[in-house]
Amino acid sequence: METAAEPWAGDGAASTEEDLDEKEDAQAAAVTTVDPERPYRCRDCGKAFGQSAHLLRHQTVHTGARPYRCGDCGRGFGQRSDLTTHRRQHTGEEPYACGDCGRRFAQSSNLLRHQRTHTAEAPFACSCCPRRFRRRAHLLAHGRTHTGERPYCCGDCGRAFRHASHLHRHRRGHTGERPHHCPDCGRSFGVRSTLVTHRRVHTAERPYACEDCGRRFAQSASLHRHRRTHTCARPGRHGPHLLLEGGDCTFNQSSDLLQHQCPTQAPAGGDMS
Repeated sequence: METAAEPWAGDGAASTEEDLDEKEDAQAAAVTTVDPERPYRCRDCGKAFGQSAHLLRHQTVHTGARPYRCGDCGRGFGQRSDLTTHRRQHTGEEPYACGDCGRRFAQSSNLLRHQRTHTAEAPFACSCCPRRFRRRAHLLAHGRTHTGERPYCCGDCGRAFRHASHLHRHRRGHTGERPHHCPDCGRSFGVRSTLVTHRRVHTAERPYACEDCGRRFAQSASLHRHRRTHTCARPGRHGPHLLLEGGDCTFNQSSDLLQHQCPTQAPAGGDMS
């Protein structure tokens, strides 16, 4: 059992001022106090534990040791609890259930984040604007809209992104990787959202409804195009406009022209009222 604090070994440079402050606070606490209920202290970061086994498990964070290996995919983990959580990807086990809607999760942290959708809790506030977020990662990503920071750079073309997921998705354009497969026809896609849209060909799902006439569409772009038949919109970006003779409305697709009923155009064989 430790009777006095020992000097830290292997201190690395702190990446931020907050990290440095936290380290200095922990070091000061280690020098002046020894908690008899937590006598086992990490020499790298000063964190204290009640059992030596817990200290040994924690030290894998610093050493990089991964003694717990998944029997299904071979991936290694520093802590047994991390392996247990990972194994649920293979078994499909979801032991954490939401008391409000019944949705289940593999990790308690995911359940906690989900529950904020019911409570509207958004504890992470942006210091530059009034927006708040349920997840710290979303706040960090949002902050880049203010700073313009794009830290994720493509090694092939140099294009930079705000989010790691956007870079990962972009890289598939270079590698040709298509990891998302349709279970109905086997067709593959590079982006999950494209697969979701494609699957509506098989399921006939049409989640986008027109508020004016109730017609439904499988894609939001199709609904947007259809809405022009009601609003007489004149978008000028995609090809030539088509003028409805005798009316005031223009279109950029012939299909829109055929569907459209212009309020300034008299119907065939009759007068406008």
